[in-house]
Amino acid sequence: MKVFGTVRFRLALWNVAVIAVVLAIFGYSLRFKIQSDLLAGVDGALINSAARSQQSVDVSGNLPPYLLRRGMPQGLNNATALPNGAITVASGRPAVSTGSGPPVPFGVAIMDTNHNPIDANHLAWDEQSISRSLQGDHVFSTIRYAGESVRILSVPIYHRSRIQYVIQFARSLSPVYLEVQRVTRGLLTLIPLALLIVGIGALLLTERALRPVRDIVHATEGIEASDLTGRLSERGSDEFSDLASTINNMLGRLDTAFRLLQEASDQQRRFTADASHELRTPLTIIKANTSLALSCERTPDEYKRTIDAVDRAADRMGKIVQDLLYIARSDAGQIFVSPEPVNARSVILQAIEAISDFKGHSVSQRVAPNLWVAGDEDSLVRLFTNLLQNANKYTPAAGSIIVTASRKNGMITIVVADTGIGIAKEHIEHLGERFFRVDDGRAREEGGTGLGLAICRTIVESHCGSISIESTVGVGTKVTVELPSTEHRCVNNCAADPSIGKVRTIG
Repeated sequence: MKVFGTVRFRLALWNVAVIAVVLAIFGYSLRFKIQSDLLAGVDGALINSAARSQQSVDVSGNLPPYLLRRGMPQGLNNATALPNGAITVASGRPAVSTGSGPPVPFGVAIMDTNHNPIDANHLAWDEQSISRSLQGDHVFSTIRYAGESVRILSVPIYHRSRIQYVIQFARSLSPVYLEVQRVTRGLLTLIPLALLIVGIGALLLTERALRPVRDIVHATEGIEASDLTGRLSERGSDEFSDLASTINNMLGRLDTAFRLLQEASDQQRRFTADASHELRTPLTIIKANTSLALSCERTPDEYKRTIDAVDRAADRMGKIVQDLLYIARSDAGQIFVSPEPVNARSVILQAIEAISDFKGHSVSQRVAPNLWVAGDEDSLVRLFTNLLQNANKYTPAAGSIIVTASRKNGMITIVVADTGIGIAKEHIEHLGERFFRVDDGRAREEGGTGLGLAICRTIVESHCGSISIESTVGVGTKVTVELPSTEHRCVNNCAADPSIGKVRTIG
């Protein structure tokens, strides 16, 4: 029973219904046209007979002998008048003998101006038509005669401009109706057969036309939520191809969204694990020192050393919590920068002063005093402090750190270059990921948390800027930061650009 509720069945049913209406209208029109043409043929034959009769009246007003011989059909003595003045007979067919050959469905009635027949064989077919014909009209009428329809034409016969006779010519309509019945039977036979053929053809054609839909259904059934890489076949250029293309585009978007969601989920798990690990280390130091101090009496110097260790661990834990809070606020979209004119040279000098020990490195800056950045001064100082700390951490004692700045196309470009150990190319693309370290063990010993560059990227994003890293192992690293100048301000709408704030590999 499912087939009766399918689109294929409904389409086929609608096709058959439309074709049935069309065929019914066509059949009725054809039947009406044939009947009208046949009736027009009968009327034409009656008119021709009347024309010949009018031309045959002699100068004395006498009728031609062939009309008098023709007379009325046999069985007229049994005729009875109808209520409308026509006559009918109890038996017999309307036929007339022409003197040779079989009877034909034709007859003649001749009346004078007083409605009297010329002779007993010429009784009137239709009395009412005689009265109208005496007024000079040619009158058509249809009567029932011997159970059949008969077409009558009443015409006046003039002699010396006066009506002398009224002749009625009669022709049976049975051949017309028999022909119409044959046409009707033919249509009633052919139309259902045609509808049957149309129905079968419609089912086959709709089955073929809807095959792509079935293919789409089978293909989509095979696509699992865990694997959205499958795609539908796009064949042709019709609506089903457009549907398949739309579904493929949707699957592509869903696949991208699920992958991003999975990556975010994985990153969140790594972030939680790394944050827990980073916080556990200073907590372990605090717990170990306090437990040791409480285990027995200690000298004031020992208590002081214990308190110093606890203080350093608390500072480290506080820095981690502060960095995590900043990143969480950034992820929640709660960091808003109100662009204010900030002197780039002042920011660089503050960042250099924030680092207490450069381990004997040569640190220099070449920043013009007239370079102004649109941003938040405290955030920018933190950005370049982190970059200088990284350069200081991975540059040998004899190395150098140089900070330069320039203006181009409404942007301020600040470069922090060092002659340190460099970073391998395969690690550069991961810089900026949270808790990522090139050398995990050594970085942790030196106090790094792997959040420095993540903070830098967040600050750059909030300022509608970009950051790129170029590094060669054994030669050094160069970090380039581009920030909008005061002539090219950003109002926190830079998130629409996917390239903004990303760490890019150069070289």
